[in-house]
Amino acid sequence: MGQSKLVFKNVSLEGLPEVTAQICAAWHHPVLLLHGAMGAGKTTFTAALMAALGCEDAVSSPTFSLVNEYHLPNGAQVFHFDLYRVAHLEELLDMGIETYLDSQQKCVIEWPEKMRTFLPENFHEIFIEVVDAGRNITFQTHEQ
Repeated sequence: MGQSKLVFKNVSLEGLPEVTAQICAAWHHPVLLLHGAMGAGKTTFTAALMAALGCEDAVSSPTFSLVNEYHLPNGAQVFHFDLYRVAHLEELLDMGIETYLDSQQKCVIEWPEKMRTFLPENFHEIFIEVVDAGRNITFQTHEQ
């Protein structure tokens, strides 16, 4: 499996637009897995990512709905998942996770360890780590 990586250190909220612009330029597979501890800023990151893509929709955590849909200026969609509350793979099947992943639309997935079974061959991952001065953000591409 091939991998490439971008690493951003001590990112502040003010620096997030520059980081997400660089990540958007490198984001070429639909699926983006978002890792980080509770409160690390995954939804805040997603909001900045959507802004970098030109999305004007309000971004919020889909904790209870499991998935939110955002619209891009070019007519494409982005599906934002929060799988924190998912307890069983059957819940993902019931919500149609495979249809979303097969849609070729961008998918941002918080708490992705719940759905490893459904991962495509090629995907991206973001790791957000809280540090004193902000966040360390790592963008990684996985390709077969």
